[in-house]
Amino acid sequence: MQKIFEGNRGEIYLIDYYGKRAILKRLRPGKPNTIQKEIEFLRYLEPLGLTPKLYDFGSDYVVMEYIEGDSLKRALKKAPKRALRLGLEACYKLDRAKVYHKELGRYYHFLFDKDIKRVWVID
Repeated sequence: MQKIFEGNRGEIYLIDYYGKRAILKRLRPGKPNTIQKEIEFLRYLEPLGLTPKLYDFGSDYVVMEYIEGDSLKRALKKAPKRALRLGLEACYKLDRAKVYHKELGRYYHFLFDKDIKRVWVID
């Protein structure tokens, strides 16, 4: 288990989950529990193909698919028009699904595959 990020409310670890690389997001002690809300959103958005697959969860953690990719910042350098189009399409799909994500202005909430042909929204 390798810690790869620490946010306001959670800690993110890269783990092995039954032979697959996965992300474990765990609530930081003393912080408001937003994990259940995140699980609801992952389940709701799964049919859109914009979010990592949900593998497992509990009251204070979630395990999901690990996505190796480029941030929006890097994707814009590699293929600006395509990255911008995919990012805007993802935002449009979220809007149509009536999901408001106030932190999407941060470049690391979008991940693109290496060829900039697919985008995921993470948080």
